[in-house]
Amino acid sequence: MGKDFKEEEERLRFLISKVDSEILRFSEIKQKMEERQEDFNRSLRIEGMQPVPVIFQPSSSSKDLLDELTEHILELNKLKNLVAQKLNLVIKEEELFQKIRQKHGSDVELRKLPAGDFEIVVNDAQTQQAFSQMQASRKNLSGLKKTIQELSTG
Repeated sequence: MGKDFKEEEERLRFLISKVDSEILRFSEIKQKMEERQEDFNRSLRIEGMQPVPVIFQPSSSSKDLLDELTEHILELNKLKNLVAQKLNLVIKEEELFQKIRQKHGSDVELRKLPAGDFEIVVNDAQTQQAFSQMQASRKNLSGLKKTIQELSTG
């Protein structure tokens, strides 16, 4: 199970690095667009005019590109936060698993469930002994039921 935690941790760290690179890339693009916007307004001031809104509109159906870049960067930040939360959870699960293993031994496993949570599976001598006793008791119970049926019908 420790391998699963490490693999998931590595995948999540890789995703965070990918999102970070996208955030950096689009922040740089946004900065260049803001510099262009300022350049237009500087040109207006040189001519004695006041700054006006500068809208970068790549198509007639699109919004202002600067607004869209800001929204995109915020969405990337949200995604990074989500992945970081998942990473923190995986790290905590890994630490919990190590503590459980230290306290209860190597006969304890963590089983990941499809919903993302986990369960603890124990298969130690005490578990085996309890199971054997239950099996013997079931066998005895079955015999007792048979005896009671025979008494009732007899």
